[in-house]
Amino acid sequence: MSQLVRQILLFYECLSVLYNGNEKEVIGITLNEMSAQLFQMITSSDQAVTISALAEALHSTPRQIRYSLDKIDEFLEYNKFPQFLRKPNVGITYTASPQIVEMIMQKLLDRENYHYIASQEERVEIILAVLLQQENYMTIDDLGERLKTSRSTVIKDLSKVREVLKDNHLTLISSTNHGIKIMGEERYLRRASIELLMKCIEVRGFLNQEISQMLKNMNTIFSQSEISNMFSNMNIPFIEGCVIEAEKQLETTFSDEAFYGLVMHIAIAIKRINLGRDIVMPYNELKSYETTKEFAAASYVASKLEEEFKIEVPYAEIGYITIHLLGSNVYASNTSSNEDWPALQIVTGKILEEVSQRLQQESLIQDEDLFSGLLEHLRPAIYRLKNDLKLKNPVLDEIKVRYHQLFQIVKNSMASVEGYIGKSFNDEEIGYFTLHFGAALEKLKDKNEMEKKILVVCSTGLGTARLLSSRLQQLFYVKIVDVIAYRQVNQVLRDRKVDLIVTTLPVKTDVVPCVQVNPMLLEKDVEKLKKYLIQYHFQPKDIFLQTLTLIEEHCDIKNYDALVAGLAKILKADNIGKKGVVQPLLRELLTADMIEVNVKTKSWEEVIYKGGKLLEDSGLIEHRYVDAMVSTVKKMGAYIVIAKGIAMPHARPEDGVKKVGMALITLKAPVNFGSKENDPVSVAVFLCAVDNTTHLKALAELMQLLDDEEFKATADAASSKEEIVAYINSKEVDRR
Repeated sequence: MSQLVRQILLFYECLSVLYNGNEKEVIGITLNEMSAQLFQMITSSDQAVTISALAEALHSTPRQIRYSLDKIDEFLEYNKFPQFLRKPNVGITYTASPQIVEMIMQKLLDRENYHYIASQEERVEIILAVLLQQENYMTIDDLGERLKTSRSTVIKDLSKVREVLKDNHLTLISSTNHGIKIMGEERYLRRASIELLMKCIEVRGFLNQEISQMLKNMNTIFSQSEISNMFSNMNIPFIEGCVIEAEKQLETTFSDEAFYGLVMHIAIAIKRINLGRDIVMPYNELKSYETTKEFAAASYVASKLEEEFKIEVPYAEIGYITIHLLGSNVYASNTSSNEDWPALQIVTGKILEEVSQRLQQESLIQDEDLFSGLLEHLRPAIYRLKNDLKLKNPVLDEIKVRYHQLFQIVKNSMASVEGYIGKSFNDEEIGYFTLHFGAALEKLKDKNEMEKKILVVCSTGLGTARLLSSRLQQLFYVKIVDVIAYRQVNQVLRDRKVDLIVTTLPVKTDVVPCVQVNPMLLEKDVEKLKKYLIQYHFQPKDIFLQTLTLIEEHCDIKNYDALVAGLAKILKADNIGKKGVVQPLLRELLTADMIEVNVKTKSWEEVIYKGGKLLEDSGLIEHRYVDAMVSTVKKMGAYIVIAKGIAMPHARPEDGVKKVGMALITLKAPVNFGSKENDPVSVAVFLCAVDNTTHLKALAELMQLLDDEEFKATADAASSKEEIVAYINSKEVDRR
């Protein structure tokens, strides 16, 4: 039996039990009149017959025809007859003697059937489907009758059922006089139901506008089943339209799996509401979601469902839809618009730093694509973790094999975010984070493969040799192994791996190629080197950034946005001509005029106003940004206390940021912000960012600094701002 047919059969089995409570299920397969018609049409034709032609002749759908053909093929195989010949873009034919064809037709017309014996895995899934929606107890004998199997077999299967239920926070209880029953919270019952259904079908191919036609044809396939009524009064396209509208309101696009998962969740929720089985959620938790845009979208969906299905959607159901919206994977999102985006960036920076250190790949910290990818994945992952929403990772086994060591490193590096949440990620989530790092390492490997190891030989002086090395590094993907005199060549070649020698005087060696050049590296020399080296291809972006940096260093800019837009147009760099394309370093932001030491404060609000004044006086923010920082702490709590004794107040870019910046103050007397783990605060670092990327380099460096216990001690003991500036600059030198 094909995997597709097994999935379809099990899906029908599950849904008919979940929503109709059918007392009798057809485990065997009975070939019907449609099968005979199909077989007759194909065998009576003198040429290949297409699926579309069969569908048109029988007033069916192509998908239904394919299903029926699969079923006939299984029947033929079971009875040891030849199967159909199917040729893509040609059609279907059947090759057999007239006697065989007649024999097959007789069997079809007699409606002779055969029965498929389910595996234990399939029996377990059927038992789950039966029990998950069973309001009352059910006896083992009843299950055996439903499965067409013995009592002892059912008892063995129930041990597996208990394992599955345990993983889903559910239990199987038994009563001597009544039977067995699944017990647990409504949200876990629903989650188990959805997981079972998603496992049994290929949702992308089922939940679409052809579902109505499929349901109409259901009686012709399973004549003894009432499956065609399983979604009576259920307008699936309407639910899909609601989810699409939610995407628009959230300015996001869900992945296919997330989209159809939401549709399935809503469909099941409607059925459960009709049965009087509402979801239950803590009131305080529900209230915490009210201010989110996802709650607004969920409320819209609820209102449309009430209108369409004539039901009343309880408050808790709106909260539950909100959780699913928050936990859904997306293809596109605007992270900077989220209330907690700075906190997420801080946590992302810590994860990135931890993995980079364990891998000894510091270059990963500066990988903007990696940072953005992790950040985009982290927010829905956190909501899934907080709300026990499981994520399917179909490539988890492959990830564990291909990135075995990396997987463990990533898993061990999630302590910062898991501590922030108070829960641990499962392997499915860790697998997706690992993929982000794996892709970054692959990209890094490609770059290293392009980089050639160059030995520079020069006898005219060290200064000239350094100039030549610098020119080589500017123009080509190279790593300078060493700069030596002619007499050292043989010794270095014995001890070091070298791909090419670039020399200013004749060198004779058969070990590696040699290219003689002028110390000034003239144009003709560059042409000779192109045969051996890969040259950098400078883009408008390079010129754009260099020009903008030069202007910022030497000029007072009155209108930053207009300058960026104008330069982008002139240099044809429109794609990067956006506010925030230049990423300053930490030492460029935390200068002496942005630092104050031994500041006297009496409350955490005063700490924020003192630090905010530094940003405001420097023209980096409007005053309302300071008020927004205070409001953010009041609304979201003391999560801004990101390390022992260190707070990082911030607000959103649209709250009044003019330009990216940072400020730092140390407190004469520590102040409590309300963090059980990290109070009291003696150092406060303030961040204002114009977008989601401009400050990433400085933030990455700041994360390293905040993890440095010596920095905290230096800041606490500093009697002048210059001491802190000197420490920051010394760390910058170390990183070089």
